[in-house]
Amino acid sequence: MTFDELEADYTRMIAAAKMTRPSAVNTIVTGLLIHRDRFLTLQQATGVPALWVMPVFYRERPSFDAYLGNGDPLNAVTTRVPAGRGPFATWEAGARDALELEHITQVEGWTWERLCYQWEAWNGFGPRAHGRPTGYVWSGTDQYQGGKYIADGPGGWSPGTWDSQLGCFAIAKAIAELDEVIGQGFLPAKPTSAKGTPAMATGTAQSIEDILKLFEEVDPLLAAVPGIGPLLPFINMLLPVAIQAVDTVAKATGDSQAIATTAVINHLTPGKPNTPALS
Repeated sequence: MTFDELEADYTRMIAAAKMTRPSAVNTIVTGLLIHRDRFLTLQQATGVPALWVMPVFYRERPSFDAYLGNGDPLNAVTTRVPAGRGPFATWEAGARDALELEHITQVEGWTWERLCYQWEAWNGFGPRAHGRPTGYVWSGTDQYQGGKYIADGPGGWSPGTWDSQLGCFAIAKAIAELDEVIGQGFLPAKPTSAKGTPAMATGTAQSIEDILKLFEEVDPLLAAVPGIGPLLPFINMLLPVAIQAVDTVAKATGDSQAIATTAVINHLTPGKPNTPALS
């Protein structure tokens, strides 16, 4: 299936899509943005937008010790499709190999429709053949209608199984709304709050319970921060304090819970540029 054949379909779905799991999206995006500089460096080296790579990183396996193409360990030859790749000395080297292997580095004219097409092509058009939008792209939005491959081969399709991961579109849309550098060229200028910080139009958490879910889901992404492993137990011990801090920051500043969450995490892991910081 070609991009020209499917472009109008993507345009319709993008315009209609509504987020169904905003709190979960905000959590994953907060964790991904901790590593924004690595994704932007890869974008500069390959020409592939960080906005396309970051959701794939989350979907395949959110670890800088894993091959972007399938989540296999970097320090061994890959065994899953694509098999026989590597080993690689760095995540960046493996990511570049995966992008070149699938000709993503040759794509020009990146638009939202092109992002969606390349995500679907990357994972496969199988769900479309069964009349369903793929969860790889659309899970976490009302465009997803269920259905997922639970095994390889023609018999692996399960129409009643739902993709528990978020889809690439929901992740990318939130990233673009929160980070104007990564989202450059994909979204119009964002409205600002009274303090001059980006305002979240939808999808902000409404309660401490929502914030608790956010911190529960961000653990795998925090674990990717170099050297943070031994500190994770202590971070978990501080979870109640962190939750209270998010609530306090949001109320004091008028910012969304998502931005406040980012601020609190950055306060715990300082030195990350271009993200909110606690004063």
